[in-house]
Amino acid sequence: MNSTYLQKGARVRAQWFEANPMASLAGAQMKVSARQVTVTGKVTHIRGNDPLDPTSIRIWVQPDEGGEEVVIRPEWIREVLDGAGS
Repeated sequence: MNSTYLQKGARVRAQWFEANPMASLAGAQMKVSARQVTVTGKVTHIRGNDPLDPTSIRIWVQPDEGGEEVVIRPEWIREVLDGAGS
């Protein structure tokens, strides 16, 4: 059985939606607009809340286009481009 492990230094592509909540003028229902965010970059840090049985994992990614590091969730990763271990 082959497994792939994400490591620091790997390049990843991640996607998620950011919600922009707005109140509806016509009624009491909430309307939610969202924009899709896509980031491609290098993993700089991986952190879980417990070393043996984590319930929360966050991954820091330095975007290829520069700027601030982005903190993402593992389920947002769509593709590991290179640098993963096995």
